[in-house]
Formats: sequence, structure tokens, C-alpha cells
Amino acid sequence: MALRTHLGSQALGRVHGMVAKNTALRRMIDLVVAMLSPVEAVAFSVIEAVPCRVRHVLLSTGFKFLVGMMGLLPERWTRLGINDELSLEAHALTLAMWPLRLVPVSLRAIRFGLGCGVETGFPPPSSSRVRRERIELQEQGVRGIYLHTSKQSEAANPAESTEPTEGKVKVLMFVFGGAFFGGSARANIGVAAEYARLFCAGGIVYDAFLVDYRRCPEHTIDDAIQDTTNAYSYLIHGRGVAPEDIVVLGISSGGGLALRMLQLAAEATQSDATNQLYFGGKTCLQPAACMMLAPFVDWSDDSHSLKTLHVIDPIVNTRVYEFIQPKMATACGGEDRRKEMSPLSNSMAGLCKRFMVSYSGHEVCTDECRSLISKLRAAGVDVACDEMPHLPHVHHLLASLLPEGRKAQDALVEYARTRVFELSVQ
Repeated sequence: MALRTHLGSQALGRVHGMVAKNTALRRMIDLVVAMLSPVEAVAFSVIEAVPCRVRHVLLSTGFKFLVGMMGLLPERWTRLGINDELSLEAHALTLAMWPLRLVPVSLRAIRFGLGCGVETGFPPPSSSRVRRERIELQEQGVRGIYLHTSKQSEAANPAESTEPTEGKVKVLMFVFGGAFFGGSARANIGVAAEYARLFCAGGIVYDAFLVDYRRCPEHTIDDAIQDTTNAYSYLIHGRGVAPEDIVVLGISSGGGLALRMLQLAAEATQSDATNQLYFGGKTCLQPAACMMLAPFVDWSDDSHSLKTLHVIDPIVNTRVYEFIQPKMATACGGEDRRKEMSPLSNSMAGLCKRFMVSYSGHEVCTDECRSLISKLRAAGVDVACDEMPHLPHVHHLLASLLPEGRKAQDALVEYARTRVFELSVQ
């Protein structure tokens, strides 16, 4: 069955086609949005001032109302997503997100959506439930937020524990996403805390450490990589967490940073120069596992799905693609470095033996995720793959809205609970 685009409307398809090109309609929309920029800034500030849990309730209630109204209509009028097999909620999301395809994206809008938006979907737990520890070690280049999500970690330092590995506190090293330009550790506290809570099972409990890496365009992807390797070294050598007690989880661009970090850690065991540059001369062995949600691992311009599927992806739509892609060369330090820096172009040898890659079969990162899985398996890595069709980029973060998002989240939780430590405890 052919994929449905633009809510199944030829008229909307023509409008989108005009906006995708340098037409009078596009220039008019861009001009109006530019004139309203001060209003946008005020609106974002007002929304951010609303307590996060209030925003979450308003979003959930509003979305449920939209789904309820659509449920009253004939089915043929409500099948608006790219495939009829999607849930009614997914069709409603497609309808709600479609107008954003026409609006130009600014850095402020990207950061608002990937900051306030993510936080609204996953409100952070109260400080009475989870103690937050801000990590700022300027000399070591380490910035992050450590969440004491397990009761056990409040009583004893994992490094000093004499309990068997199965009884220790594990650490979920969380690398947020945002295409290198958006997202933040603070905005992802709720996501990291929720996964750390859900992963607990069979006497295994988790704390979480969110890496607060530097973003573009103020900095470069090289800086983000350095911050991520510094954070991993800090967990092992500064906090005394055994590598086999660490699970790395990266989302989108955070998945790319996580993979590059592990590649450099593997390379550092053979190269003193790499070890000194990225890990301060300290050996950092591989973690127990790496879990990747729609990882952005090809930073070149080679991915077919990245160049084409933004037309149907509700999250990374055409306007988002047009904002990010022209800036990637500068972010990588030059056009000639984009491919050589990409995790997908580097060796998969020596990586941890447990990987999970979860993504959609119809999103911007589809092709690179499939290529990554093939390369990992060729290197002897045990890879669990969860490919779900017809969903947007990082649909896992829509678990509070979409049944498909909850299903993807459940698969991640099942993997963490049943398979992550099979190798490390033997």
C-alpha cells in the first residue's frame, strides 16, 4: 500500500510543495513568522512558566479531546496518517503536527520544542522522590545531572559495595537527543528517571546520569564528543562505577554520541594518543550494554531516508531538515569531516556485546539504523532490533500519547530487564 502524505489531501500536498520551494507563498509565510518573532519569544516564555505537571495535564487532556472528537467521525475521514493500520491517536498526531510543516524553524523554536516539549511529556519527579546532584567539574570537562533514583544508592557508594554484581546499583548513562542543536540534560530528567525506574527488576536497581554536553552552533560536535567521553570516564574513575554496571542509553543524536564514545573507548585500548586525548590516559572498558533510540549515526549527506522521509515524518519534518542539514558541515568542522566523523563510518570492533536499536521503518534515520545493525552484527555484536512501521522519529518519547509509543517503550524495558546482564553476570 502506498504511503499517505499530507493527510491524504492533494490540495495540502500542493501547498506543501509550494512552501518547500522558493515561492511567493513560502516567502510570505517566512515574512509573517519573522514579524511575529517577538510574540513567539513571549509565548514560549509564558508556556515555560506554567508548572510542568500542569502542562502535562493540559497536553494530555487536549490530545484526548482531539482523539475523542475524531472517534465520532466516519473512519474514512480520520485516516490521516501515512498508513491505515496506525492507531487513531497516531492519526490525530499527524493532524495536529501537519501545520508545522509550513512554518520556518528557528534555533529558539528547536530548543523550545526539544526542551519544554520533552519535559511536558515526561515531567521530572519531585525532589522528595529523586535527589538531583548537579555535577560541574570544569577542570575535567564534566557536566551533568546525577539522579539518585535507587534507594540503595542513598545508603552506599556503588564503588564501596561488597554485594554481588546482581545486587549493586547500576547506572543508566543517558545521552539526550536534539540533532546537536536542541535538547538539554535538564529537560530530559523526567525521561531518564522514568527509564531508570522501569528498568529495575530482579534485585537490580538503577541510578541515572545525564550528560550535559555542549550544543551547536555555539560549539561543535567534537566538543559534544569530548564531553561525552569525559562523562564516561568520570563515572568509572571519578565515581567508581564499574563499566559492567553501566548501561548507556542514547536518543537520536545522543545515540550517535554514545556510539562514538564507545568506539573511542575501544580504540583507546590500542592507542595511547586516543586514550590521552579523550579519556585523560585512563582506561575505560566497555559498558554492559548500549541502547539506542532512533540513533543519528550518519552525519554525512548520504542517507536516503534522511533526505526523503522528512516529507512524512511528523517530528523531523521538511522545515526541521532544512534548518539542521545546512549547518552540519560547520558543526562537524568542515564538509570533508562529516563522513569521517560519523559513527557509522567508523569501526565497530571492540564494542560491548549487547546493543539494542529501536527505530521506525518510516522515519528520517531508518536507513542509517539498518546499516548500523548490519555493521554491528558483522563485528560479532549481539544486536536486538525493534523496527516499528509508519511511526515518527523517536516515537518512544510519545509513550504518553500513542499506544505505539508505549509498545516501543515496553520493548526497551523488557530488553533491559531480561537481557542486558546475561553476559556480564556469567
